[in-house]
Amino acid sequence: MNLGKKIKNSPKKTSKNISVLFISLVSILIILEALIRLSGYRVRYEQDEKNYLAWQNNAKKQHNSIGYRDYEYSVKKAEKVFRIYVLGDSFTYGEWIRMEETYPKVLEKLLNSKYPSKHFEVINSSFLGLDTAKEFEKLKREGLRLSPDMIILSFCLNDPSTDSGMTQWHEEDKKEKIKILFNNKELLNISDLYWFLKIRIDWLLGKGIFMRAFLKLYDKDSKDWKNFEKSFNGICELSRENKIPLLVVIFPYFHQLDEKYPFHQAHSMVKELCDKNGVKSLDLFYSYKGIPSKSLWVKTTLPTNTHPNTKAHQIAGIKIFKTIIDDSYFRVKSYLKLE
Repeated sequence: MNLGKKIKNSPKKTSKNISVLFISLVSILIILEALIRLSGYRVRYEQDEKNYLAWQNNAKKQHNSIGYRDYEYSVKKAEKVFRIYVLGDSFTYGEWIRMEETYPKVLEKLLNSKYPSKHFEVINSSFLGLDTAKEFEKLKREGLRLSPDMIILSFCLNDPSTDSGMTQWHEEDKKEKIKILFNNKELLNISDLYWFLKIRIDWLLGKGIFMRAFLKLYDKDSKDWKNFEKSFNGICELSRENKIPLLVVIFPYFHQLDEKYPFHQAHSMVKELCDKNGVKSLDLFYSYKGIPSKSLWVKTTLPTNTHPNTKAHQIAGIKIFKTIIDDSYFRVKSYLKLE
């Protein structure tokens, strides 16, 4: 008789337990939703995005009459001036740092401080999102008419892509099935908790997606690599034809700056191209090796921004300075001997 009562009561008890569990879960979700809203995290995150757009607008106001984020320079080079023309993308442009903190300006200041009887101009022609093909066109269209004595080509890992690697990024992003759970636009608008989870998932998976996407760019048989190689060779050929020394500065991806760094092969492929073209290369990985990656980022809180900060630009500027004054290929030594 007691056994029968237990059996009869069992479904009721199970149903009650499920109800309690459901109510508990809903309560926890409501509490988490409230906590995230009260923290103002989403508001700060979205404000950071607005601040970045404001920074872009302010940076463009610093552009000189030539259209570069730099000091004012005459198109015609003055006598007894050593002029260096720098090609690059957002790394060289100096995303989220002041113009005078960018490595071309660090280099310029070092040269003029070290040799006050001489005058160096380091012209930064870089811009956000430029790839090697666009830099080649810029050199032909604008750079040569400035009569540079030397050219610096800043190379970043997404340069073989025409859209900063976004095509490859989206391809890899689609493979992360868990991200599909956080793509509901209505829930993103309604729930801060759902939005918060999406941001965290994106951040946690982002490094792996980045690595897979960018490694795709270094397939020698791919269209991206072949187009990059053509433009890269074009820059090298243009510098040879005009007898202008060229330094290719290779920036690393600012993650895992140690023996496990995943892009050594990519760096080697670029250095191999430099050797084939008879131009000099400087791999900055070894200047940053062993330094905690986050200490080189312009922003470490979400949304993170792994572009080089002031410290990273300072390191690059110093290393380039030491490289070009010690190597006769760059003709700085010859210039210094001129009366």
